[in-house]
Amino acid sequence: MIMFTSLGVLVFAAILSEAAFISDKNKTSTLFQKLVVFMCAGIAYALVGFGLSEGKLMLGITSAFSESGTISANLLQGVMVSVLIGMFATNSIAERAQNLVYGGLALVVGIIIEPALNILLQPNALLTKMGFLDNQTISIQLAIAVIAFVSANQIGARLGKYQNDTVNALPSSNLYLIIFSVLLSWIGWPLFVQIVLEQRELADLHTKFFFVILLIPAINFFVALLISKIHYHYVDVVLVMHATSLGIISSASVGTQTNIVTLIATNILSVPLLFWFIEWLDKKAKIDDPSSIIAIFGISSLQVLILKMLFSNVSTSLGNNKLQWFIGSIVGYILLAIFVSVIAYISLKVISYSSRGTRLSTMEETVGKDSSIFHLPANFQGLPAVNYSKVPVMEQVDVEQVKPTLTVEEQDNPNKQFTDSSNTSTIRKFEILTNPNRFDRLVEELNAIGVAGMNVSNVTGFGVQKGHSSYYRGLEVDTNFLPKIKLEVVVNTISTTDMLQAIQRALYTGHVGDGKVFISTINHVIRVSTGEHDSQALEYE
Repeated sequence: MIMFTSLGVLVFAAILSEAAFISDKNKTSTLFQKLVVFMCAGIAYALVGFGLSEGKLMLGITSAFSESGTISANLLQGVMVSVLIGMFATNSIAERAQNLVYGGLALVVGIIIEPALNILLQPNALLTKMGFLDNQTISIQLAIAVIAFVSANQIGARLGKYQNDTVNALPSSNLYLIIFSVLLSWIGWPLFVQIVLEQRELADLHTKFFFVILLIPAINFFVALLISKIHYHYVDVVLVMHATSLGIISSASVGTQTNIVTLIATNILSVPLLFWFIEWLDKKAKIDDPSSIIAIFGISSLQVLILKMLFSNVSTSLGNNKLQWFIGSIVGYILLAIFVSVIAYISLKVISYSSRGTRLSTMEETVGKDSSIFHLPANFQGLPAVNYSKVPVMEQVDVEQVKPTLTVEEQDNPNKQFTDSSNTSTIRKFEILTNPNRFDRLVEELNAIGVAGMNVSNVTGFGVQKGHSSYYRGLEVDTNFLPKIKLEVVVNTISTTDMLQAIQRALYTGHVGDGKVFISTINHVIRVSTGEHDSQALEYE
């Protein structure tokens, strides 16, 4: 039961780690693709890969149709490993890969890569004799990183990521999900390594292991906080979460096999390395990996390899030749990376030639897969529904400036038709542009003076503010457009003075960015349902 629990927790962690970095227009398609990966990788290994691993090609198929026998621990382990490799590795191609790519890579993992890992890491296999001793804690992470790298490189970056030699930030509105992913990984990875890979009982886990998996990720968390604050002058939550994930995976993989002081030291050093590697992938290599899967699993696999080389016992087949063992481990690591990369590259080429390519068209990627592929209503991060009758009150910002009086004066523009700001006979339209964080207070003030309806939309633009430098995953990116909200209100029984005073009460702070109000006259209003005109069309009994 614990084996399945660890798999389920890590599957959710993988899903959330991708969902945190995608746009709203691809939510449903992303979950659908993860389901495809789960099924294809698991079934492929169970029916074909398991037989290849055991040297009996039809073993998986015959076992599936057999009415007797118990489930094999090797079969369960292989299915779980295949699923995890597929789930995490495909995170690097989010939002721009064809659905066939997800299924194809999952099949390749289940039929070729995971069986090959089992064969290559057997006691009498070549890599083991060379000194590459691994119970798949290293090879799983390496396979995830390599497949993610090759896939992201072959499919290319998301639209808008790189323009005119500038790295553009493409942050999501769902970044909070990465925190849930980290929490689930903190539970799932230690259980998966110890119960599934090490095949230990929960009661046999050492107390030291418990402290290691609590201490190391926490150290990475605080080191990342400090480095991001010093280097970027702000706390980069995304990078801090990535560093924490690195600590979780590496500590769970090493466990009690190493000196805890050395483990702490290597993890502290791994945090700036992670920051640098993510920046290098973004800026230099131009590899678009939204979830930083390549950096996290690549660095973790290398870190675990080094720690195991330093503290594990040398294989008896190598005698006491420590140097030969070190060299053999490094060579085995490189050979395994080359093997996985070749398989992933060939698989993507086959998928590309057998279909209409591996990447979505520009139109499909722009509109979003939910709409273009699955024909679902697209969600472009609309405003949430608000109960306007119970809007929370936001405190006014105290400023030393004298609050100006907002009026409409005829001498400002002779062509204006508002000769009397108290006039309520003219139908007027107020367009209000302001910051999103003033939305609730603005609605409350307008409702208080009798505004019964309005149109609200999310817009972007700039005025005096122009834009600002935003930071995302360690990258400073110039943002030319600022997020705003636009409220459109049409009134005829409320005076212009009352409207402006209500708007000022809600928006005024005395700083640039409070907003602007555009007032215009409406020549004609028609209610379609009744045919009523002008002021009557605006009144409901």
